[in-house]
Amino acid sequence: MKQMKSGSITKEQAEEKLKEMGVEMPKEPQLDEETKEKVKQIVEEAEKEFENLGIEFPKAFYKRILE
Repeated sequence: MKQMKSGSITKEQAEEKLKEMGVEMPKEPQLDEETKEKVKQIVEEAEKEFENLGIEFPKAFYKRILE
């Protein structure tokens, strides 16, 4: 993983090396449209709560899930 982060190998090469070592990486969740909409509503509500508290909401994590 350090090699991938440094750019000396590609993501695909890193995944292949991990596979050779028997390491299985977790997959990104695949959500259906109905579930995505529910998550979006919950995230929007949470974002408002964070804003009311003066705390920055971690949008980057949820952006990946909702795409």
